Amino acid sequence: PNFALTLNNLGVIYTSLGKLHEAYKYCVRAVQANPAYAEAYNNLGVMFRDEGDIKQAIASYDRSLEADVTSKNAGQNRLLA
Repeated sequence: PNFALTLNNLGVIYTSLGKLHEAYKYCVRAVQANPAYAEAYNNLGVMFRDEGDIKQAIASYDRSLEADVTSKNAGQNRLLA
């Protein structure tokens, strides 16, 4: 089973509910389950950006792009950070 996808999806759900602390935990668990899962790193970047931590956001977007150089989400978010 793809636990990373499930964990990331839970992170997205908690983000949409405004529960960023819970969302962060699930996205971190997603990248622990699959260190090459680019979308989870992108989602972490979005959370860091929303919290005002631009340096961490950029680092997360960069990690996402390392995992998948074709990630449009991470590329766009990186440019906007």
